[in-house]
Amino acid sequence: MTIREWNNARKSSIRSQKAIGIFDLQTTGKNIPTSMVSSIDELPHALSQWRKKIGTKNDVFVRTCPVTPRHGVIDSVRVDVKNFLNQAWKMQRIMREYEPDGCFVIQELLDAHASAVLSPQQRYIIVGGGTDGITAGHGETITLDLDIDIMHYFLHKLKNTNPVYQQDNYEIELVSTRFVNDVPVIDVPNLHHKNDFDYTGKTFYTQVRKAGDHIQIEAPPEGVEINGFITEGVVVVNNLYTANGLENMQWLEENITPEKCPEGFVVAEPNGSLLSHIAAHCRGAKVPYIVGNVEVGERWVEPASGWVVKDQDGSFKPNPYNPADYFTEFMEGVDFGNKFYCKQFSWLATYFHQFQARPLQNPKEVAFFAGIFAAWIVKATFSISVGEMRHANRRKKNATITNSVFLHHVIGKDNLYWMTSESKGVTETRKDYYLPAEMGTFDWSQVADILDFCRINFRSGWESSYGGKKYGETCDLGKECAVWLSILEKVLIDNDDQQYHKLSPLLAAINKLENAQHNNGHFFNKFTNKRSFDMATKGIDELNDAFMLYEIVRYIRHKRNIQNNIKVEHHDLTNAVRIIQAKPTWLKNNLYKNKTEEPEPNSLRSLFYDLIIADERRHPKGKYGSIYSSEFIKCGDSNCHTCKEHEMFWSEDEPEKPEPEKKEEYDVYLVEN
Repeated sequence: MTIREWNNARKSSIRSQKAIGIFDLQTTGKNIPTSMVSSIDELPHALSQWRKKIGTKNDVFVRTCPVTPRHGVIDSVRVDVKNFLNQAWKMQRIMREYEPDGCFVIQELLDAHASAVLSPQQRYIIVGGGTDGITAGHGETITLDLDIDIMHYFLHKLKNTNPVYQQDNYEIELVSTRFVNDVPVIDVPNLHHKNDFDYTGKTFYTQVRKAGDHIQIEAPPEGVEINGFITEGVVVVNNLYTANGLENMQWLEENITPEKCPEGFVVAEPNGSLLSHIAAHCRGAKVPYIVGNVEVGERWVEPASGWVVKDQDGSFKPNPYNPADYFTEFMEGVDFGNKFYCKQFSWLATYFHQFQARPLQNPKEVAFFAGIFAAWIVKATFSISVGEMRHANRRKKNATITNSVFLHHVIGKDNLYWMTSESKGVTETRKDYYLPAEMGTFDWSQVADILDFCRINFRSGWESSYGGKKYGETCDLGKECAVWLSILEKVLIDNDDQQYHKLSPLLAAINKLENAQHNNGHFFNKFTNKRSFDMATKGIDELNDAFMLYEIVRYIRHKRNIQNNIKVEHHDLTNAVRIIQAKPTWLKNNLYKNKTEEPEPNSLRSLFYDLIIADERRHPKGKYGSIYSSEFIKCGDSNCHTCKEHEMFWSEDEPEKPEPEKKEEYDVYLVEN
């Protein structure tokens, strides 16, 4: 008998909604762990059958499935399938005492680094650490929007499977094995941008559970930072119960119901979320619930759905949400993103859009993440643009030596030796031009100048599929964002009250830059997946991405806590900016002139002097590099073979080139027949 046949033979006798939900999930086509149902009496036999059919390589997870939910009372247990009898007998005794009509579900054990609960009706998901980071309230969570279409499709599948899902609210539990569970903090910058997205078999749907009416999360009013709900809109805390885990559930289920709830009773869960087991019970019991620390005697109000605030004297006035109220936190994020930039911060786009309109978690933290994304998108535009400029010497008809010397100074002479094994001073590898953004902080005004130089250079002379108009347009948008970041830094330093007026143009410019295209598609697909942007505007449609973002946030939170102990260098782009002045006319008049004399220190000419640059980069393809062109620009190297060829070709002492032989002219006559 296969496991499927075993389950089908017992399915009609299952009374536990939890167990039924596990098997209903199989009909949705989603990835669920291998599961095998067992009655209370046959648990030892079922474990023996599992060992025969699946093997003894790994332990299993035996899930208790009561008819009446008893979170924290009848625990699910990890079981050694090679030696299971004592554990099986113990679980049987507990279930017979508390839930004689319940059952067990044996599942493959998943080494989950994170778990999540989603609300299909309200379309949001909360992710936390470990196998029960959300349900048990372990803190360090993130809250994200879900795509409406994927939820409709999922619910449609469930409702076709079982009509019970037509009427009641349900929650879906998931776990992810995307990362190794015992790694304290994932080193996100080392994640390779192509391999990140291989999620096959990494995310598992583990349970459909019945729940009370979910809480919709609206935009928080000004100054409101705490998630929660208060049924009557306001409560004075006379009776307080602070929950710190599932061990609190038994007492709550036995003593707190709609019929027997003390006046002024409030449940506080400092590390909870709106989708924890504690919150689910409070929703059903119509009990005020607050994600935070609360004290008896405090007065709390719910100014917007999903948000609560302490209002001791009743003077709180809920002003509409305005992102500019969190300007300081946003700029702290910009500073962090400038210091600790990495390619995967593209996934923070979802927080940028939450920041603009509707934070789903603490708005101060949302603003911080949004600021990181603002720094990321400007640095990313810089990286891709200068990386594309490496093709100028071969793909741009009007390129000059300036293009290559510019790239040399963008990277920095001291950094070239470990970036490339070449000895020619300018690397041909695209990824090497991504590294300066990670080396240290940028001056945003210098970034603006460099992107403007790229914009001008991309406008003309490029072969098809390289550089060109699209790149120029994106550089222009990136320049605008960099200019506004520079302005906003000054606003912050001067404690100017103009952030309300100057933040908005930056947000608008970043929105445009997000949608930028290059010649062959999305501009930023050079090192990130476009899903990271798509989920920011329409919600997550690939739930694996929620777990990816969770690890990035976890990394950032860790880095933020220790950033004061991390020395971050400044990557000076002054020389690259100065090279921008070197136009073709200046090159002709100054580069080769008086080459026997060393240039004055810190002069523009000194930036070209004694650089090791390959001949094809000193004399790029096109009119400024062709020895036959009258606009040829000498590179300044007295040993340059190309410059000597040019001199020979245009030498006044060269014998006159012979005129082409003239053909004898003939008179033409029309001959009549």
